[in-house]
Amino acid sequence: NDIITNQTKYPVGDPIVISAANDYVLAFQEGRDRSYDVLLSNGSYDLGGDILTRGVYKIGDAATMTSDLTLDGAGDPTSVFIIQIGSTFTTTANIKLINDAQPKNIYWIVVSTSIIGADTNLAGVMITGSTVNVKDNTIIRGSILSRSNGEPTIYGSQILDAQGNPDAYFVFRSSLNLTFQQDTNTVLINGSQSSNVFWITDKSVNVESNVNLTGNIIMGTGGVTPGENLLLDGRLLSTGGALTLNNAIFSKATGNTSLP
Repeated sequence: NDIITNQTKYPVGDPIVISAANDYVLAFQEGRDRSYDVLLSNGSYDLGGDILTRGVYKIGDAATMTSDLTLDGAGDPTSVFIIQIGSTFTTTANIKLINDAQPKNIYWIVVSTSIIGADTNLAGVMITGSTVNVKDNTIIRGSILSRSNGEPTIYGSQILDAQGNPDAYFVFRSSLNLTFQQDTNTVLINGSQSSNVFWITDKSVNVESNVNLTGNIIMGTGGVTPGENLLLDGRLLSTGGALTLNNAIFSKATGNTSLP
């Protein structure tokens, strides 16, 4: 699929696109196949209540997290945590980071689907071999990478937390049609700027009724037909599709609306 970065579009077949796809595959395979330090279970396992220090942890089958998981950096901000999950991953609790553990050094390698439960938080980089379902009011401190062939759907509330950095960027990227379900709501906290939020799809966008969105929606070959009462703090941009409005309200995005 095409890649858009630094306001430049790189088409399928471009060396940059090929390199990005290869990097994803290599990251997933390397994380999945790396020798583990601790075998938590050959079968299913509940991470809830555990306190883990730096290292590579393996779960042979499905993983859950029914109560909070603590990751302890032991005073070293370079401590790396890798959790290998052999099947699905479902969370209904939070990640707690203590003693200098950093989200950028946490890796979740999930062979199958992931479900991030409502009103929870996840820290780290999640690389999955299938779909990811993020529920309402979930806070992601990190990133999620998936090669799913399913079309993404955004629903409920998305809380975008800049953690005091007004230059923090949030980029949601899909090669397929993107849908915002009815009553979807985007919330910016701790210095997040609407100009630094990007929803990018190669195809079209479907916006259902009573949706409150923040950021720049950028479409490729498709257009957008919003439902009634769209409230958008940002921009709708399309390289080739039609824009049809129905009782929409737009407000100007703050900042310079350029990709990092």
